[in-house]
Amino acid sequence: MSCYWNDIWMLPCAVPLVIRIYETLNLREPNMHPSLSEIVWHGLLWSFMAEGLAPVWFPSSTADPLDLAAYALGGFMLWLRWHLFPRINHDVTLGLR
Repeated sequence: MSCYWNDIWMLPCAVPLVIRIYETLNLREPNMHPSLSEIVWHGLLWSFMAEGLAPVWFPSSTADPLDLAAYALGGFMLWLRWHLFPRINHDVTLGLR
């Protein structure tokens, strides 16, 4: 399980930052929770890049189907966090405002 720890946390760590970039570029309404479709889309995109393209481009990289399960678990954790606890401030400004 320890070798999948970073895969589980990839979406919960990356999606809020990407969402903030979208908001800064006015590609998305500000201060909205990420929808399930946004989480799934970013998970599918990352899965394709990390498990499909990376093994082709980088010989030392390998595709691992269990990584997909770890990404899905992380995406589910992200969705639960943002939708079960909606009153918690989710503002990740990072000095962008």
